[in-house]
Amino acid sequence: MAKPWYNLLRRKFPATSFTGSPVLSDAGFDLLNQLLTYDPEKRITAEDALKHEWFREVPLPKSKVW
Repeated sequence: MAKPWYNLLRRKFPATSFTGSPVLSDAGFDLLNQLLTYDPEKRITAEDALKHEWFREVPLPKSKVW
């Protein structure tokens, strides 16, 4: 997918914060853009979103401990 040039999401969710800690990786940014695509024909499906590489990045999601 081509990188969108028309939105300002990267400014709201930079790759790193002013302290250098991660805010939103490139994979996370890609998923966010695909989820927020206005045209439903071009928007990522829920099934494909759950298979997105962002969910395999470190740190991995943790299960809830009750």
